[in-house]
Amino acid sequence: MTKPLLSVIVPALDAAAQLPASLAALDEARRAGLLREVLVVDGGSSDATAEVAARAGARDRMVAMPTEDLIRETFEVWWILDAGRTYLASLQATPEEHKRLYELLDEIDASQSKGDEAGRAKLMEEFHQLLYGGCKNEQLLRILHEYGKYIRWFKELYFKRLDKSEASRMEHRQMVDHYVNKDLLGLTAVIRKHILRQRDETMEHFATAGALVIEAKNNFGI
Repeated sequence: MTKPLLSVIVPALDAAAQLPASLAALDEARRAGLLREVLVVDGGSSDATAEVAARAGARDRMVAMPTEDLIRETFEVWWILDAGRTYLASLQATPEEHKRLYELLDEIDASQSKGDEAGRAKLMEEFHQLLYGGCKNEQLLRILHEYGKYIRWFKELYFKRLDKSEASRMEHRQMVDHYVNKDLLGLTAVIRKHILRQRDETMEHFATAGALVIEAKNNFGI
């Protein structure tokens, strides 16, 4: 029977003295092959918590924690992967799917105008799934899965709101136009702009974040 692989999140605040023992307590699960990774979240410590976690990460690549470099570099790789996935999906898309994408954009706008947050979130989920769900490249999807868990982690911590800006709305429409035309260059440019704008806002929130209250949620998918 295949053993489950777990991602463990360790919230830490002024825990430099306690963190080594906390990480060591996971050794048995690590040796048993149960752990995929350990994610240390520093809630703005005034002691050496961040340095202790960084040293642990240098010794054991399973240990990671949010840093400006990690957030920036992850988003910079993510837009490249996402553009590739979306373009490959566009090559397989049908006229019916093109029509549905434009319908979804109109429905999303209508939900936003009515203030229907739950309805808009559901429509956005359908939109994104239809936009790139047709990509069947297993190698690319495997890499996207690994990076995607970090993107979800960062957004859960620092970018919880739905992006309802006019810039985001226009970018989604431009994506669909380039998608329908199978325009690789146009699609890549707008996806890069869209994701790097999310990166900048995530990093801004990260830089100003105080002590974080971390809730265990099932929607991490990791």
